[in-house]
Amino acid sequence: MMIDEDKAYCCPFSVYRVLSRVNVLSGWKPGKSQGIPLEQPTRPNQRWHTDIMYLWIEGRWYFFVGVLDGYARYIVHGELLTRMKSDDVSLVAQAALEKFSGLSTGDCF
Repeated sequence: MMIDEDKAYCCPFSVYRVLSRVNVLSGWKPGKSQGIPLEQPTRPNQRWHTDIMYLWIEGRWYFFVGVLDGYARYIVHGELLTRMKSDDVSLVAQAALEKFSGLSTGDCF
């Protein structure tokens, strides 16, 4: 914009030289990982994860809530919802637990 309005101009080499002098050309460096990494599950149904995906289908938003097994990486249970409330996610998790008798919330989540 400044060039188009005849306000200022700087050649690319000068821009590079100035940026190099203040050491901003090194690029983005990822930061160190924060927190303690989770221990990987060693058997099926040891740890489950929930995932929520927004889907735009025929002019309307839908919400897919999936419960995934952390060991086998398969979907234990999933539901397509028309609204997104915290109670709905809890009901999906409860439905997943009902598929596997003998498991409780503390066992998997």
